[in-house]
Parts: sequence; C-alpha cells; structure tokens
Amino acid sequence: MIPYPKDQKEAVIRKIRTLVSGPNTPRGALSQLAKEEQIPKATIYLWKKEVEADLMSKDPVKGTPTHTWSSDAKFQAVLATAAMSELQLGEYLRSMETTDQIGPS
Repeated sequence: MIPYPKDQKEAVIRKIRTLVSGPNTPRGALSQLAKEEQIPKATIYLWKKEVEADLMSKDPVKGTPTHTWSSDAKFQAVLATAAMSELQLGEYLRSMETTDQIGPS
C-alpha cells in the first residue's frame, strides 16, 4: 500500500467516519470518495474496516448486535423496557452496560 501523508489520511478517515455513521449514506459513496481523493477503492475499504472496528470498540451496544440475541433475550429486553420513559430507559441501558448484561444470554 502506498504511504499517504498523515493529514490526507486523517481527512479521508474523517469523511469515512461520517459516511459510516450516517443513517442515510447513499449507495456508492465510498467509491465516489475514492475517485475524489484519487485513492484506490481497496484502500478506502480497508480504512472503512478500521473505522468500523474502532466504532465497535467504543460502543459496547454495537458490539452485541441484536441478531446474535436469542429470541428469549429479545423478549426479555422488550418486557423489561416496554413501560419505561425515555429517561428510565437511558438509565436502564447505562446500568446494563456497566454490568455487561446487554446482549446474548
């Protein structure tokens, strides 16, 4: 892989982070970014993987996607939170994070 100047790589990674974090990222956005920055798509996708891994390590909830939960775990989560206000739900989720109870059981 070609070594890119640190400031260029950081700028591109910031753009990738924005695209990955955005809920409505258009299809082909990373390919377009590769063209604009004149960086191979493979490099852009490698950096995207790094960004996603970094985001996952900083967000424990994203580290346990609901598709890995059992049906019972999902049902228990719905039961436990159904009648909670937004404030109570936030408090509950924070307490679950600190005790590592979020996720598959």
